[in-house]
Amino acid sequence: MALHLRALTEEESKTIKKWSQSRTEEARLVERAQIIRLASESKPVPEIAEAMGVNEKTVRKWLRRFEKQGVQGLIDAPRCGAPSRYTPEVKAQIIAAALTHPREVGTGRSRLRQKKGAIERLRKEPPANSATLDIDEMGPVSAKSYPGQEAINVTLRPAVRAKQEIDYGRRDMGYVYGALWETTGDCWTQCYPQRAKKYFLDFLCYVDEQVPAEVERIYAIMDNLEMHHCHDLLLFMLTHERWEFVYQPTYAAYLNLIEPWWKTLRSLALKGRRFETWQEVETAIEEATTYWNEHKHPYVWGRRRRHQPRRKPGIAVLPKVA
Repeated sequence: MALHLRALTEEESKTIKKWSQSRTEEARLVERAQIIRLASESKPVPEIAEAMGVNEKTVRKWLRRFEKQGVQGLIDAPRCGAPSRYTPEVKAQIIAAALTHPREVGTGRSRLRQKKGAIERLRKEPPANSATLDIDEMGPVSAKSYPGQEAINVTLRPAVRAKQEIDYGRRDMGYVYGALWETTGDCWTQCYPQRAKKYFLDFLCYVDEQVPAEVERIYAIMDNLEMHHCHDLLLFMLTHERWEFVYQPTYAAYLNLIEPWWKTLRSLALKGRRFETWQEVETAIEEATTYWNEHKHPYVWGRRRRHQPRRKPGIAVLPKVA
């Protein structure tokens, strides 16, 4: 049976036109308004269903509801259950913000540049009597076999590369907390059984004891891990007034200089070794950290690895005979 839409009032026409062209209203409401707008143009139900990509029953449903209730019939009725946390006005603001360019709302890459610029200024132009520390956690670290550099077994003929026995065991594991003072190269590490805020705060207290008392301000650069935003951290800042935490942007781990230092620690403590217990891993981490602090060097921000051109293969030049 064909459905014929009644004539729309002037107010209804304005509302339907506004909703059908809106970019901030809910998608379902925009779709229903577009159905009414096409029906007001005397288009049949099959043509409206094909144009909107919906079923003909859906088109007839909203036409009948509009006939009985008007524009209010296009809005979903209240449902049972918990009430919505957000009002329609707040939802419209969120949708409008999502459709706005990030530069206009101060988020996205513009905010990334602001945070990156703040971290770079701390590294290049640090305030007087201050220390910039890079803090992070490495793990989980397991007590197992860690492959090292492949060696050549010269006792065999022909010589072959020695292979390490595969270790399928998974024994104890834990996390390594670390803090790197890039200006001096000092690094402090502590091993804990898991990643939790109580261990994180204990490590911060340990680092505070290691930093000289004459340092008036400590800037700690960290990632956005939930543990780094715990409420107990506010209490720590009240009792340790010289600390200030700077959070790096999301997906910008390269701004934390302790990330490349973890590679150095793995090479000194874990590479090519087999551990039976977590205590052995703790001892290896402690010894490697002590060795590093005895041979430390500053980490220079912005310094890139020097490019070395590839050597061309060929026959060496024979020495000249007198």
